[in-house]
Amino acid sequence: MMPSGAKRKMARKMLDSTMGQSMLQIVAHAEHELISSVVDLQSAADLADEQRVQVVPDPEDRQAQLRQIVEAKLDGRFPEWWVVNCSGLDNAEEAAEKVDVDWHEQKERWAELLRENGTEGETDTLAASYVRSRYDCTLDEFRTLVVDWPDGGEDERSREAEQLKQAVASGLSVANQGIQTVTEELEGDEDE
Repeated sequence: MMPSGAKRKMARKMLDSTMGQSMLQIVAHAEHELISSVVDLQSAADLADEQRVQVVPDPEDRQAQLRQIVEAKLDGRFPEWWVVNCSGLDNAEEAAEKVDVDWHEQKERWAELLRENGTEGETDTLAASYVRSRYDCTLDEFRTLVVDWPDGGEDERSREAEQLKQAVASGLSVANQGIQTVTEELEGDEDE
């Protein structure tokens, strides 16, 4: 749920303040130190390269990313941010323009583009062809990744809330997975 205008303005002011920037910086640097410690732990445990954390985010880059996430949420455009930064689609910025479109009309537009160039076929077949060539995914994947951002029901969190949680906590997830990998490796050594 997007905050009201007054709450959004207050949150924006907080984000732009020295304190807001300091908070983002603290989180980004703490995350960097934690992931760096996990890398050291994995090295000490002599894990194979493919089992190790591969990237330790630069704290300044992560701080900027966290700010982008908060701004996108405040501006009501988190799904678009997610499509551009997390979906993995080709031409993701263009794809982000399709968040919450009328799905039937969008498939018709894609099919019509191909028909204008002389291609014949059923709407879904042509739309699938367009999506595969333009975004490198299936029609169903595109709909799931880009178009469908339903609100959660009473007993479930919305997709946006889940993706927001994952984006904000991604560094902690990387660190946790890295520690679990070491634990599994050490427990495996004990069994031998």
